[in-house]
Amino acid sequence: MMITSEATETVAFTDDISEIISTLPTVPTSELDNENLFPNAAKLRKQIENTPNFREKGFELTSSGNDITAPTANRGIGIMRNISGELKKQGIKDLRFRWTGGHDLFHMVNPMPPKSTYHRLGKALDLAIQTDATTEQIKIASDIVFKSVSGMVTLGQIEYLNEYEKPTGHATGGHWHFTFK
Repeated sequence: MMITSEATETVAFTDDISEIISTLPTVPTSELDNENLFPNAAKLRKQIENTPNFREKGFELTSSGNDITAPTANRGIGIMRNISGELKKQGIKDLRFRWTGGHDLFHMVNPMPPKSTYHRLGKALDLAIQTDATTEQIKIASDIVFKSVSGMVTLGQIEYLNEYEKPTGHATGGHWHFTFK
């Protein structure tokens, strides 16, 4: 086949993830915490509600319209319990954490695998400290998170990445990334 005429139509292309996300069809916000649609995320959310100093950023556990896996929910709960225990042990009350990623829309359209692919499978979570944290608080929190997950890492249950210290090329902010096997 040979094309004999010049192209007269142009197609706009963007690689801006925020712009791509804004054009995608989404699950209504009122459904993102539906226990029937997202039973595993609902289990983790119940623990978040009952654990001081933890919250979820929006509905990031399910903003893609898909649920996280049961092992992801269970290990996320284990991480929160371990962090809470370490906070209590050290007498720290002023650190607040938020789950910022799960089976979320950002990771569904993120063009930078491989770690984002685990989010696409519902097998990864991102955790961050409050947005107004000082450098010292981030350092303390990083130590606490590391202590809280080191046993799980040793057992091969999770992979842990401190993206406050070594952010990946597509990180939009500091956080701790957990991949669940």
